[in-house]
Amino acid sequence: MPITHAYKNRSALAAAGARGDHHQGTAMIFADTEEFLRYYDAARQRTRRVIACIPEEHIEWRYADGKFSFGDLVRHLAAIERFM
Repeated sequence: MPITHAYKNRSALAAAGARGDHHQGTAMIFADTEEFLRYYDAARQRTRRVIACIPEEHIEWRYADGKFSFGDLVRHLAAIERFM
């Protein structure tokens, strides 16, 4: 299931559900900042390993006109990280 939101604790998740302001999917619950940073670092490392597997000659490949290439996605992720 997709991760849609991170809630600080289960009561915050329950409150969001009661208000109806959460999306379908599985919510991530982080007990503290350190737990989130460990999760973020692991996700970042996995992403870097996947990116390293893309052959250089295929970095701008698109499955259809007007769709994102691998390079577009990598640049998008890099831009997001710059603003975090």
